Amino acid sequence: MVVYEDDVTQQSGSQLSIREEELDTVELSDVELDFERAVAGVSPPERNTSGSGNNSHPNSDHEKDREGSDGHDKEEKPLGFFGTLSNLLKACGLLCVIGCPPVPEIITRKVAFHPPECTYSAYLQSDPSKKVVSARKLQNKPFCLEPTPIQGVSRHDYERIMRQCTPFTVTTREKSVLVGAHFTPTSYASETGDMNNFSKQVIIFAQPNSSDLGSFLQPHSVNFSALANAMHTEIYGFDYSGYGLSSGYPSEKNLYADIHAVYDYVRKERPDKKICLIGYSIGTSAVTDLASLEPPHLSGVILIAPFTSGMRLMWNAPAQETTCCLDRFTSKEKITEVAVPVLIIHGSDDTMISMDHSQELHRRLKHPVPPLFVYGADHMTIFNGSHPETFRRIYKFLK
Repeated sequence: MVVYEDDVTQQSGSQLSIREEELDTVELSDVELDFERAVAGVSPPERNTSGSGNNSHPNSDHEKDREGSDGHDKEEKPLGFFGTLSNLLKACGLLCVIGCPPVPEIITRKVAFHPPECTYSAYLQSDPSKKVVSARKLQNKPFCLEPTPIQGVSRHDYERIMRQCTPFTVTTREKSVLVGAHFTPTSYASETGDMNNFSKQVIIFAQPNSSDLGSFLQPHSVNFSALANAMHTEIYGFDYSGYGLSSGYPSEKNLYADIHAVYDYVRKERPDKKICLIGYSIGTSAVTDLASLEPPHLSGVILIAPFTSGMRLMWNAPAQETTCCLDRFTSKEKITEVAVPVLIIHGSDDTMISMDHSQELHRRLKHPVPPLFVYGADHMTIFNGSHPETFRRIYKFLK
């Protein structure tokens, strides 16, 4: 079931209305088919029907059977002095790791960023046999990216994706060197009517936490090649500082510098194009920060599973009006400065970032469009192909 909030302003103190939206027009059905073809015809992963919010344990019945044969529940033994002391020491150790030194930027870096082990490699075109492990060694040289292969996926499938890829590097104002990838669709949409918008704009994608470029280079899943082909639009992806092969270290300051550098690069490379920013999870903070500055050529913003701010997310208080001086990723304040249309997409079963954050951000938009709230989607399935309505809505927004 797909619902959205009406973008008509409600009376003060009232809730934004929610009603069903039908998205099965001819054009939207076509893009769904395009997307399915783009991911090689493989059906999307099965949804988790058990539900992440289900409190029952799969072995709960067996646990009950294993309770005392005399019909009495087993009593839980108290921890005792040494058990309590052990837990206390663990808690103190965790606080020391996170809170020392007590600098907000360093604490944020430890808590908010989780770069995965690099899922791709690179080599210079002049020496394909030698892997390059540093973005700095790729600067100003033609090079290629090679995703880490998954068992059962043919080399042909990887070659098909990488034929559309042109890798690049950019240097940020914080002196980080980032690795990026530019994907061109195999064909553009018809140059008639509204379809002409696709050829007039490009997309910059700011990825979620715990992923890197290699995560979006895998066949039979949502990848940049599939997205470019389905949306008939060029896509630029990149690794944040400290992610993948990009140099530097992850931080809020670097996150904002990273997307600024990529935006400037795209403007120089494609001065004739408008730019749409898409952010997913922590990427929504980078996108919102840049969009709030009203950069030239910006045409629109898409936020997938966004959050209002770091502390509001931690305390599950998206509606909190006052902002603590120690708060980070303050999208709630910045979103009011975004002067272009903004589309918000969120899953109802997202346990990592509550859908309330999206609703709160939507209320503060200058130029809102009907958001997409997908019932049954969680933080992962909202964008992994399980819910094609996500991509239909993005397609409609771009059109």
